[in-house]
Amino acid sequence: MSLPSVLNIALGLFFVYLLLSLLVSDLQELLSTLFWDSRAKSLYSSIHSIVGEKMAESLYDHPLIKSLKDYKSEQGKNFVGPSYIPKNIFAFALIDSLLEKYSVDSRIVDLQSEQFIEAIESSQIKAILSRDQIKLFKVLAVQAHLKQDKHDSYIKALEAEIMNWFSQAMDRTSGVYKRQVKWKTLLFGFLFAVILNADTFNIASRLYKEPFLQYQLSQEVNQFYEIQTSLSADESVEPSQDSSDLTQDLTQLIIDFSSLPLGWNQENINEQFNLKPENSTSEREVRGSQISFVIAQAILGWILTAIAISMGASFWFDLLNKLINVRNTGSQ
Repeated sequence: MSLPSVLNIALGLFFVYLLLSLLVSDLQELLSTLFWDSRAKSLYSSIHSIVGEKMAESLYDHPLIKSLKDYKSEQGKNFVGPSYIPKNIFAFALIDSLLEKYSVDSRIVDLQSEQFIEAIESSQIKAILSRDQIKLFKVLAVQAHLKQDKHDSYIKALEAEIMNWFSQAMDRTSGVYKRQVKWKTLLFGFLFAVILNADTFNIASRLYKEPFLQYQLSQEVNQFYEIQTSLSADESVEPSQDSSDLTQDLTQLIIDFSSLPLGWNQENINEQFNLKPENSTSEREVRGSQISFVIAQAILGWILTAIAISMGASFWFDLLNKLINVRNTGSQ
């Protein structure tokens, strides 16, 4: 098999992976936003773990954070709250909530370290925070006092310390959330691979055995690449519009299976499961012994496609660009 043929087969596989990755990621994001509210739940769970249940409820009732809730929650749906809280808003809302629980009379802009430590050691705050949490806030209060000279006031120094602590906590939350999304993407990828019959082995086999299909898909990739190159060079096109058009165009390609070795049409099934008429009893026996292997191979092909989808659309888009550049630098 020649090098151009190998490159075309790889281009076809990567292109299919890109199509399916975009479709799965868009659907997962839609379901996550409309039904699961997973981002908001993950954020609330993280804040609950670092400040406790009562303090978390108090924070989510604070006007600054309450105003960040999605519009869906205003429509009466049971949504937890915002999917993202800026660290400066969290810091100010936390300090304000703690002082409100303590019923401090002085203005927050005039807050001093002694007042804040006195507040977090009060009986009102001890009722909603654990001993470790109180100790943590005392450490942050002392650190803010030591760095007060670098800021205009103590409240700004304290906000900076809380923002830094909150950012570190959110980094850990982001890592956990990404792992959860990875597993969900893997599951969705396998379901889509089965529904669309996107068997990696079958796709590669058909591209190898059918030069016309290989050429047709190669032309689709070239057309896609030229359109994306022209859109990227056009500064008048907004990035959001570019991304939306890309997803729409690629989704349409998936719906139209004519140029893709996907689907449960008879031609694709015959090639995938090697369904050929048996002329003799011995051929039927051989065919019967091979059926389990063919099915196992199809399942493994779907699993490989699911793993590829979980890599993400950006991964396959970058790889596709690199492969096209490699092919274009060679002999035509």
